[in-house]
Amino acid sequence: MTAYPSSKRIVGAATAPPLHIVIIGGGIGGLTLAQGLKKAGVGVAVYERDRTRTDRVQGYRVHINPAGSCALYECLPPPLFDAFTRTCGKRSGGISFLSGLGDVMHFGKTFTHHEETSTGRVIAHFEDGSAAEGDMLVAADGTGSRVRRQLLPDAEPVDTGVVGIAGKVFLDEETRRRIAPRLLGGLSLVSAPGGLALFVALQDLDGAAVGDIGGNDDSAAVGAHFDNTRSDLIWALGARRAAFRLEGDAKALTGAGLRALALTAMAGWDERLIALVRLSDESTINAIAIRTAPSVAPWPPGRVTLLGDAIHAMTPYRGIGANVALKGALGLACALIAADRGERPLFDAIQGYEAGMRDYGFLAVRASLKAMQQAMPDNRAKLALSRAVFRIVDRLPPLKRAMFRGMGDE
Repeated sequence: MTAYPSSKRIVGAATAPPLHIVIIGGGIGGLTLAQGLKKAGVGVAVYERDRTRTDRVQGYRVHINPAGSCALYECLPPPLFDAFTRTCGKRSGGISFLSGLGDVMHFGKTFTHHEETSTGRVIAHFEDGSAAEGDMLVAADGTGSRVRRQLLPDAEPVDTGVVGIAGKVFLDEETRRRIAPRLLGGLSLVSAPGGLALFVALQDLDGAAVGDIGGNDDSAAVGAHFDNTRSDLIWALGARRAAFRLEGDAKALTGAGLRALALTAMAGWDERLIALVRLSDESTINAIAIRTAPSVAPWPPGRVTLLGDAIHAMTPYRGIGANVALKGALGLACALIAADRGERPLFDAIQGYEAGMRDYGFLAVRASLKAMQQAMPDNRAKLALSRAVFRIVDRLPPLKRAMFRGMGDE
């Protein structure tokens, strides 16, 4: 993983009256933004609803492309960026951002609403009756953002009708023998009749933990999902609800119930693919309803802005959501730092960030939705065409490089 320095350098401290930034949500985008602001000496506090990172299953590892890596390079202090690069897997990276933010993190804070004061400040209110005041409020609270619902009520993401069931298989001699060898080579996508699509990603670890990053802590005792020390394969089976014969909310099912749904949907598949589902620890199997954000017209800049999935939620079928959030975190950090230093008026800086974010963010949303539709064609003719295209691409390395060059730079 290589990061390339850009012209956006986050160094130094403020020379104008300092700003204080309140961030709602401690996910990838919010924590990267907090790191960048703290690095530049800008006042920041993050409010996260979960009390610990094991409160709920929140996904797996993420794939970081050069754009995402560059954002991390700019926002993280050098020791943390060094830890990030040293604890990446051979082909993809796992990120832990909480280190170094103990003085700005506030857990167990569920946001309810915000209000602006007559003095030009913004106040965030929480379910426990507490509040936090700042010069700017940043919504980094994901697809179900409560901040977005108050600010832009018409921007709610829409359900695509597709459900994803995902799990994790730890790799040892026995599991490697039972799984199709090609799946152990990196990223794989299997499209099947009935509108089914299986995505598989390898996380092959060969590095040691660096401090509290890249290793296990007490959370590993909660379940295998939180084990960061063993190589694994992550799989995700996506299909429309009818293909799973799903009634009700998939998220309400247990790992065993979700495994049964996946195995039923994969009946007749090669056993070396089905083995992924059979070998997964039940505590790692979860489901999500896949949603996508509608395009949003420009809104007047103000003391509340949005970041990542809170504004441009996308399907996971291009694997770029985290990288687009990281790109946004860097852009917003640079805008707020410029305002903090008196180099640009605050609302002017925010307007510049939001204009750029809408362009690349919703471009990524459209590309991710198109990728999902291509991965699960709704008839055999489309499936045959899709397979033919991907087989040609797979057999021609120059074409494959051209196709995926810049992936995630939307």
